[in-house]
Amino acid sequence: MVQKPAIVLVPMWDVSTDLLDGLVVPLSAAFGRLCRIAAPISVSPAAFDRRRGQYAGHGILAALGRLDFPGAERVLGIIDADCYVPGLNFIEGLIEICLGLFLGKSIGNLLATFPMPLVGAMMLLVGIELGRAVLKLKGWRLRTALFTAALSIVTNMAVGFGAGLAVAYLVRELRRRELLPCACVKS
Repeated sequence: MVQKPAIVLVPMWDVSTDLLDGLVVPLSAAFGRLCRIAAPISVSPAAFDRRRGQYAGHGILAALGRLDFPGAERVLGIIDADCYVPGLNFIEGLIEICLGLFLGKSIGNLLATFPMPLVGAMMLLVGIELGRAVLKLKGWRLRTALFTAALSIVTNMAVGFGAGLAVAYLVRELRRRELLPCACVKS
């Protein structure tokens, strides 16, 4: 009998052995592959973004890419640290919008399978990231962001997003045509 390629779990720094052991059986069952745990590795300190207080995903992937596991089909890095990929919140949002537009009600059933604490934590982190971005805004961009947030709270996210997008494009076009001479639209 031919052995199927394995899935290798690679802990990065100190990852709970209970967590690792708890992943082996479900992954083996789900993919029909042997799942084994490798020795822990460390990631270059250069992967840590001090400003964000998070590890950059490219640094983690680079550390995993340098590893060689003969007979392994997949390598899965397991890390117990806060990580990010630049632009991921934007990409995640686009994916969710597309899923909502093209799958309609059926996507609701899929999203309902996610544990609410997980969804809540994800929404909190996205909110914090967006809040950080808003702190850097000034002038009409700040006013547009606050308008969008307020309208989203009062009505719903779709209405707030659509109205905020429309206001941003309207102000940008009026500024381009020099039809908004007031100081409130500078920047």
